[in-house]
Amino acid sequence: MNRQTLIRITSLFLAGILLWETPASAYAEELVNEPVKQIIVQEEPLEKDTESVEETEVPSNDEDVISEEPAPKDPEETEKREPLEKVTLYTAASGYNRIILTWEKNERATGYKIYRKQGDQEYSLLKNIESGDTLRYVDTGLMFDTLYEYKICAVEELDGEELVGEESDSVAQRTTLESVKMSSVDSMDYQTLQVSWNQVTGADGYEIYRSESDDQWNQLGQVSADADCIYVDEGLRLGREYTYMVRAYRLNNGNRVYSDDSDTMSGHTELQKVLNLKATVTRYDMVKLTWDKAGAQKYQVWYQTEGSEEWKYVATTIATTYQVTNVICGEKYTFKVRGIVEQDGNLNYGEDSDPVTQMTTIVTPSPKVQEQRYNRIKIGWPAVPGAEKYEVYYSPHSENGEFTYVGTTSDLTFTHQNRKLGHTYYYKVKAIRQKYTTDFSKVVYGKTRLDALTGLSASRSNSGRTVTLSWNQVEGVEKYEIYRSQGGSYSKIATVASTTYKDEKLNRTTTYTYKVVGVLGAFTTEATVRSNGENITTYGIDVSAYQGEIDWGDVADSGINFAMLRIITGSSSNSTTLDTQFENNYRRARRNGVKVGVYRYSYATTASGARREARKIIEALDGRTLDYPIAMDMEATSVLNATSKSDRTRIVRAFKDEIESAGYRFVLYANLNWLNNYLDMNALSDCEVWIARYRDFNRGHGYTGGGKVTMWQYTSTGRVSGISGNVDRDVSYKSY
Repeated sequence: MNRQTLIRITSLFLAGILLWETPASAYAEELVNEPVKQIIVQEEPLEKDTESVEETEVPSNDEDVISEEPAPKDPEETEKREPLEKVTLYTAASGYNRIILTWEKNERATGYKIYRKQGDQEYSLLKNIESGDTLRYVDTGLMFDTLYEYKICAVEELDGEELVGEESDSVAQRTTLESVKMSSVDSMDYQTLQVSWNQVTGADGYEIYRSESDDQWNQLGQVSADADCIYVDEGLRLGREYTYMVRAYRLNNGNRVYSDDSDTMSGHTELQKVLNLKATVTRYDMVKLTWDKAGAQKYQVWYQTEGSEEWKYVATTIATTYQVTNVICGEKYTFKVRGIVEQDGNLNYGEDSDPVTQMTTIVTPSPKVQEQRYNRIKIGWPAVPGAEKYEVYYSPHSENGEFTYVGTTSDLTFTHQNRKLGHTYYYKVKAIRQKYTTDFSKVVYGKTRLDALTGLSASRSNSGRTVTLSWNQVEGVEKYEIYRSQGGSYSKIATVASTTYKDEKLNRTTTYTYKVVGVLGAFTTEATVRSNGENITTYGIDVSAYQGEIDWGDVADSGINFAMLRIITGSSSNSTTLDTQFENNYRRARRNGVKVGVYRYSYATTASGARREARKIIEALDGRTLDYPIAMDMEATSVLNATSKSDRTRIVRAFKDEIESAGYRFVLYANLNWLNNYLDMNALSDCEVWIARYRDFNRGHGYTGGGKVTMWQYTSTGRVSGISGNVDRDVSYKSY
């Protein structure tokens, strides 16, 4: 045996050992096409009649190659290359239309040839692999449930010549569906489990199986491939474990071809925890609980009070809501809910919900000053639902001063007695129920003052020589001073303690004006009347943002009984805004006992524009109460220039109708010139009139045309305590 033959035998022997020791399954996995690091052993060409054989190790790519120039090859020796060893091939199905091929590396190979056949066909070349390091190929686009056979051989290319090795053994593989991979088995409620799995590519549907023991499987149902990969198993028993598996199928010529069974997965039914528990106060003694359905037959409600570790049973319900009653106001309650299922005569409980805490309360009172008398102030408030009593506090200094407890009442009013006349007092109130006391209310204030002198009347005797005055008693007044005027200044003519006085020996043709003044210390109240019985006792003002902030307490103390407030402004019936002081003026005037009405300087040139302005006023009032009318101020030059007398009559009528339809009273404001020349007052004879005419008060307004004068604006340069600068002064002849 020569040396070359010996080397070949030795190489085959070593290769056989490697194949024997390498598990075939190692090459059946889906390998990534990565180059394989290797050590190549090359044989030097043998010289004739030479007995020795030298082996040369070729360094890997990251080592420096150091070698001598090789001896030229003999052409005869080149033609005698050793044949390439047979490659071991492995296959595995990967989806319904793919097969993965892997093979063991041939160290000499510079590539591989893969052949495939189907059925009785001959093998044909499938793929030329052009790298000796590639050990994996995926054959795609195959027919489902079809058997394919494969072979592979190594290829060595050297000096431009290709050497093809021996073909591998034939390996057969059938295309099939991948096995289902189970995802989860989840308890939905005490008798329902939901089975879910991953989608299998190419499947037309799935069959679901269940086992309650290790050796018995029952098909539950099937799910089509276009539905979600879930199956809901209902009607189970609480707490029992169930095991599931799923297999996919694909139709082939009308028949189902199945994947292998999935791995098994188990789950057990359980009563779910109650989720999303919420507690809402519905009344001062009630809390409403709501929660998400947890699949229970019933639910138990429990509570715990602050500072206690004991949970107390409330009720059992089949609903997912419960109204807890008789809750102590101001007590903190913590609630929890759990589900219940009765099975085989036993009660099974779910996990408690997360607890929620709630406390019932009552609202803070909203007091108002109701009376301001010479020695007392009365406040009142709407009933606070659930309140058992109210505490009242006051300060004699300011709304930010120190407040002192003054009394407790279960009524809706409180009268603070024995107050100093002419002093302002500030009040705030708390409401109380059981363990809860509200915050303080907003501060309200009132000022003690003498009541208005009312009921003053004058009656003249038949002879005209005697005028009898009478009036109503004013609480607290010590005396009454009587003053008389014949068109000029007043002169004091008497002081009385009673509420009547006779003025005798008068000139029968003279009209006298009387003023009666009630006196208590330095404080007074007064009223005026003419000897012909014309009562002019009600004094007023009309104001807007031009007057700035007004001290309405001082205004009231100066004898002003009413105020007409500008409510909206804007030089178009389409564009209006609220007067910037209206809110303050309305609130503070009424708080101090001054009656209020409102007015609008109108720019309406059509009936529709007038109705629009009227609706703007009604919207701005927002349901507020008025003591005096809503006035339409007709004096704009732009209106006069754009309308006729008949137009203006229609404009007034439209405004009036809109106001009265809303339940308010109407009055027309105009000066004497407008009343006499620019308005058809015969057509507006049913209107009450607020006339503007500036002249001596004792001469009266002097208007004798259509309509009924109920108010007179007699000056624009009046002075009133509490207002900086001039202000319009008015009198009212009607007790609104």
